[in-house]
Amino acid sequence: MEAFRRYLDSKGADLSDTNEFLNFFALPYMPKPQEHKALASVLTKDWITKMRNKVV
Repeated sequence: MEAFRRYLDSKGADLSDTNEFLNFFALPYMPKPQEHKALASVLTKDWITKMRNKVV
C-alpha cells in the first residue's frame, strides 16, 4: 500500500480530478480495505492473489 500511496501522491495525482478514481485515494489509509463493506466483494483473497501474480 505504501507504493500505491506514493504513486497516488505523485503520478496519480491527476486522477483525483476524476470521480471514477477518487475512491481509490482512500485505500492506502484503510487498515483492512478487504473488510470494508463497499470493497469486500471486489478485494477477495482470490482477486488479491491474481493481482500480485500479475505484478510479479
